[in-house]
Amino acid sequence: MTIRIIPARHRRLVSRLVKLNFTNFQFKKGVISFDFDDRTLTNRVNLLPRVKLVADWRRGTKTVRLDKHLAQRRKYEILASFHETLEKYLGERYGLSKALEGHYVATMIERKLAKKLKVGWDDYGMYVEFLFRKINRIGGPLKKV
Repeated sequence: MTIRIIPARHRRLVSRLVKLNFTNFQFKKGVISFDFDDRTLTNRVNLLPRVKLVADWRRGTKTVRLDKHLAQRRKYEILASFHETLEKYLGERYGLSKALEGHYVATMIERKLAKKLKVGWDDYGMYVEFLFRKINRIGGPLKKV
């Protein structure tokens, strides 16, 4: 995804947000917390037997939901929790779309965390795609994302 497919009204905002860094990152006892955009973002992480999109969130809650299989790989659980927390904030604060602008920004910032955690981005992406296909019973070959 490139910035060109972001609606014009959000391009400047998205360009600014992807350049920001996060600080004070913590993940303990099912709670994720970090500072971003001059705010502290905190959510409880709920692991569920089946989450259709592998991970998601709902407005007005202080939780993100992950498919329980992500917990089998701790660093992947951390990355998905981080992504959903950030995407949730961007949707609630700026009205960015969960499926487009918010997802784009969250992914770009999530890559920074993956690098710090020494997680291979392609391996992580393929695992998430594998879970998505398994949950939604979609066949076919996996692709690098």
